Amino acid sequence: MTESEFDQQIWRRYDTVTLDTGVRMSVSYVCFGTRSVRVYLKDQPPEWMRCERIMAHASNGGGAADDIGLVEELHNKIMELEDRLKEQKDITRQLEEKLRNDHVAALLKNVNIIMGDVREKQKRTARLDACMTEIEELINNIKK
Repeated sequence: MTESEFDQQIWRRYDTVTLDTGVRMSVSYVCFGTRSVRVYLKDQPPEWMRCERIMAHASNGGGAADDIGLVEELHNKIMELEDRLKEQKDITRQLEEKLRNDHVAALLKNVNIIMGDVREKQKRTARLDACMTEIEELINNIKK
């Protein structure tokens, strides 16, 4: 592994590296200054291995540990979240549109207008009844 390849890797504790001897070892520490990793085997003391001796690196999850894979994964997540955000914005817009077309407010307004008209009609009917009563009294007074 070259120094630039070493710098492009995402190093985590307990990742595995394959050395030039073909042995797979676990990583316990990484030193970017010397571009080496501290590896250990069971029942052996830990050793520092320079990047030139590392042939392959696998992350703790078993996949590749390069930046490009992680960037692609994060990009895909961002794209999924953007799609969900667009859906949520569409739903919000539809709900706001429903609120704008508030039929209850229009109904209440029309009911209030009708109630006002009915009250006005009742007042006029009451005045007509009062006038009719006066007219009947006058006619009765004239007949006497």
